[in-house]
Amino acid sequence: MTATADLRPLDLLIATSSLISAFSTEYGGLSAEVLKKAFSATEQDFTHLVKRSLSFKPQMASVGSCCLVGAISDGQLYVANLGDSRAVLGRRGFDGEKKLVAERLSTDHNVSCEDVRREVEALHPDENSVVVYCRGVWRIIQVSRSIGDIYLKKPEFHRDPNFLQYANYVPMKRPVLSSEPSIVTRKLKPQDLFIIFASDGLWEHISDEAAVQIVSKHPRSGIAKRLVAAAIQEAAKKREESDGISTMTSPLL
Repeated sequence: MTATADLRPLDLLIATSSLISAFSTEYGGLSAEVLKKAFSATEQDFTHLVKRSLSFKPQMASVGSCCLVGAISDGQLYVANLGDSRAVLGRRGFDGEKKLVAERLSTDHNVSCEDVRREVEALHPDENSVVVYCRGVWRIIQVSRSIGDIYLKKPEFHRDPNFLQYANYVPMKRPVLSSEPSIVTRKLKPQDLFIIFASDGLWEHISDEAAVQIVSKHPRSGIAKRLVAAAIQEAAKKREESDGISTMTSPLL
């Protein structure tokens, strides 16, 4: 989240899931296009909410969230995401390999990743202030894609007098953020065991491989709490603060 207000991750997930279900029915099944339409509709609905709220709650224009969705239909796995929440598959190795493998299923839209930073800089060659690292913080924002954060997508919001009473003016010639999700589709295989879905607060402290090992070695009951505890423990070792963590694990067997 980039501000504290009315875009709660659970509400966002429920809204997006409902739209995926509706579009799947309308278009005859789940597909990457259905996921794109659901994400787009979620973004549009939130934009309308911001417009209605701007006069009395201008901070809504700066509220945003990452969004990570996983769905299975007819043996096909679909993962769509905006931001830096991450989905990681735990599977057995191919060709009889016994070692457990961590396979990342999503893309981190975070400017701390060099590829993402270059992508944003290429889109804004004449705006040096878009991606700046200052005093341990990325400015203007660390993620490059999100639901919400409307003031960084539409100039009429960051120029609005009501919003300027709440926040400083952000000069920009074109949208800084995108709401276009990255989508991965993959046929499920017998080697696939489980998927870990978690926010960046987990992955800042726990590697994909470490998370997969934790899940594989412990009972399913309480595994989310165990992952969170491991992340907090690692943060304490490094004397770092731990960001809020949302996580769930979905077994595939």
